[in-house]
Amino acid sequence: MKIIAITITSILVLLTSNAFAAQDMDTRSRLSLSATGKVQTVPDMAILQAAVISEGKTAKETMAANRLKMNDVFHSLKQVGIKQKDVQTSRLHVTPVYAPFSSDKSKTAQRITGYRVSNQVTITIRNLTQTGIIIDAMIQSGANNISNINFGLQNQETALNQARKLAIGKLLAKARLYARAGGFEIGDILTMSENGSSLPRFRTGADFSPKAMAISSAPTPVSSGEISTSVTVTASFEIVQ
Repeated sequence: MKIIAITITSILVLLTSNAFAAQDMDTRSRLSLSATGKVQTVPDMAILQAAVISEGKTAKETMAANRLKMNDVFHSLKQVGIKQKDVQTSRLHVTPVYAPFSSDKSKTAQRITGYRVSNQVTITIRNLTQTGIIIDAMIQSGANNISNINFGLQNQETALNQARKLAIGKLLAKARLYARAGGFEIGDILTMSENGSSLPRFRTGADFSPKAMAISSAPTPVSSGEISTSVTVTASFEIVQ
């Protein structure tokens, strides 16, 4: 049995060595090219972060006050049609608030004057026509911190496939152009790889404070713009003389 095992192992090592040797001996002339396909798509979803930040004298009373407001925010989200699966707690902080720094050397330790609680949730909005209404509802129910909005696609694969088709078309056209200019023919595709990305649009600089929201009764205007999805394809073609 030991002799058979050693023989099989030797054969596998020999086959592997021959495969690598054959790969190293591939002397076919190659043409390596890259092309990028890019599509612009109107987003159909948005993700944003909203938080209730509370301050109080003790951690217990601050947490209790924050909990009441946060429950109101959850209720408002339900009222405007946001499903429970699209709301996720993403951060919960309880931190002490210290007195301002004193230059008095006799006061070496910082004095705690209260506590701050921050409870943040991440909301997925699947109906963009409701975005402004949802933001308003959260502000009115107690949310006092809303982060930038990230627009995206619920099915990104569709946009990626469109970009892939464009990239392949450009790649083949470029290969044929090189072949005509160089006086040779293009053979098989020897290798191919891709690198894709999707660049969402962010809404920045918006004032979502309760004071700013009270200025107008109209829903907060939110513009989703477009999303740029691109795929870069790199391939090596065999050059046939």
